[in-house]
Amino acid sequence: MKNYALLDSEGYIISIGSGETMPGFCVELQELPPEPPGRFYRYKLSEQRWVSLAEQETNKILSSEVRQKRNELLAGTDWTQVSDSPLNETKKNLWSAYRQQLRDITNQPGFPGSVTWPDLPN
Repeated sequence: MKNYALLDSEGYIISIGSGETMPGFCVELQELPPEPPGRFYRYKLSEQRWVSLAEQETNKILSSEVRQKRNELLAGTDWTQVSDSPLNETKKNLWSAYRQQLRDITNQPGFPGSVTWPDLPN
């Protein structure tokens, strides 16, 4: 018998089930999560830990702030990638790499609480 979980869009378990066949929209659980430490916790499967509702709300706010700053930095550097940019190919490639680092900011291990911002190209 397989154990499986239905996850929300942020990777928290909504419900757990078991059976011989697993619904296609669920993920298989290798083991069941431990009991929650309290009433106001949700299990984050990718981190294998219980997260308090207060921490979730804090992370949502931080995430929104980081994304907003990232989007502003990207918008401020759009000019570097247009065809009539005054930059040569080498400089354009440096700016392109910088912009990719900005887009990848949400993939950093500490996101959203600890983010390392890339340096501007010289």
